[in-house]
Amino acid sequence: QEECEGVAMAAVDHIVALVPQSERESLGEFPPVLAAQEECEELNSLDKMGEMSEVTVLPDAELGKRQVIELFGPKARLEIPCRCDLPFLCLQVRDMNRFLSFEFHVVDHEKRVRRFTVSNRQSTARVQAQAASLPLELKKGTWNYINLDLADLCQRTFGTMYQRTKLVAVNSTCRLLRVFFQDRCYEDVELPHFLRVIK
Repeated sequence: QEECEGVAMAAVDHIVALVPQSERESLGEFPPVLAAQEECEELNSLDKMGEMSEVTVLPDAELGKRQVIELFGPKARLEIPCRCDLPFLCLQVRDMNRFLSFEFHVVDHEKRVRRFTVSNRQSTARVQAQAASLPLELKKGTWNYINLDLADLCQRTFGTMYQRTKLVAVNSTCRLLRVFFQDRCYEDVELPHFLRVIK
């Protein structure tokens, strides 16, 4: 494992796992989950009249009671710092018939940080000098596999070359099973056992 801005990342044959990092990892002890839970508690205490936000680890019945991270409420956010140069970012998330978004910060060959936000709240793309907001379409009420080509996104959006990702963030409301990087699109059977959809 390599240490990366406070979060250990498990690397296996050109695949870097962020969530989970291994078969034995307890998501309830994952530092970004603990930080997100603390943040929700602070925000909830400041806004007692608003809708409560929470980040919890719980078993998902559809996945045979596998542990997942649930983000619920308007301010729930999970931030995972990283330093990875692999160009494909994969997420497995469950749509809960609410708005959700993913955010990732990348560094390009100009050494600029570009922020991408992908959301099911919008239907058109918006691009600014350092940021892009892109639409996301999900299957309602079930698990979705998302595979983002970061090199292609950088080139098409900003005309620059992707170098690395420094942050991945997930904003409620959804359930999160896996987040990992890969150097190419692998078949499920080629993935490490703990990252496979089919066990």
